[in-house]
Amino acid sequence: MEFSVSYSPRFERDFDRLAKAHRVSATLLDELKPILQTDPYNRTHAHQIKKLTDIPYGEGQWCLRIRRFRVRYDIFSLSVMLHSIKPRPEAYR
Repeated sequence: MEFSVSYSPRFERDFDRLAKAHRVSATLLDELKPILQTDPYNRTHAHQIKKLTDIPYGEGQWCLRIRRFRVRYDIFSLSVMLHSIKPRPEAYR
């Protein structure tokens, strides 16, 4: 079963900001998309994904650690909505 991946406007703003400040490129998206399309719940335990506690549905209940960045997302049926991408130090503020 394959999930579709979409981006919120906030994610797009975060990504554009990171592209300028941290030289993040589309290769990062190329790395994370296949992970989220095939295993967003991390049932294989092959990825660094955690379900966050005390986060309301719709605000990024899941967190994927990729390189030095944290990507927060939600899963709606067969769709994954990316909410934010931040460098690790900023992700937990």
